[in-house]
Amino acid sequence: KRIRSRAAYKGRNYDIVGTTYDPQTGQITFPPQLTEAQRRAVRESLVRPPDSEIQYFLKLQRHWIPRILHRYVNSPTAIVLTPVPRGPFAEVTGFSTPTEALFAGDVAGTTVVSVPEQTFGFLEKAEYYFDGYHLNAKGREQFTQKLVTELVGLLGSHGSDAPSGLNRQLTPATTSN
Repeated sequence: KRIRSRAAYKGRNYDIVGTTYDPQTGQITFPPQLTEAQRRAVRESLVRPPDSEIQYFLKLQRHWIPRILHRYVNSPTAIVLTPVPRGPFAEVTGFSTPTEALFAGDVAGTTVVSVPEQTFGFLEKAEYYFDGYHLNAKGREQFTQKLVTELVGLLGSHGSDAPSGLNRQLTPATTSN
């Protein structure tokens, strides 16, 4: 029953339009309709995590991503790496890590397809978020449509024996298209 309810969830039908952030001064202004929880989430989303937390997160990624990729060596399974929108304020930079920084070691023999890093940059606007972290219904719909379009282009049609894009191998030196 819980899985069914998740599949039916379309997202929240409100946004944070009217919220502004000045990266030079750190000033945030909120429209009156935002709840305190939304305001708090926006504030928290704009705080850069401590370097120790960033390093720990990168350590986990460097450990687990290669293990997952190696699990599928010589498998017909394609691994798809996709970025996600960073948040409602595109002008905030420095919080994301380039994909190539995550990979250590060779993963030849694994089919890895990377969705280009800026694919979802158009969603980094207040109209697509219901707080500082989460896409609203409109954002979720746009994300899904764009992801499907990208995957169809990268993986080809389901009837093809050798879909375009599946011959790309990911190595530490070549992580993007």
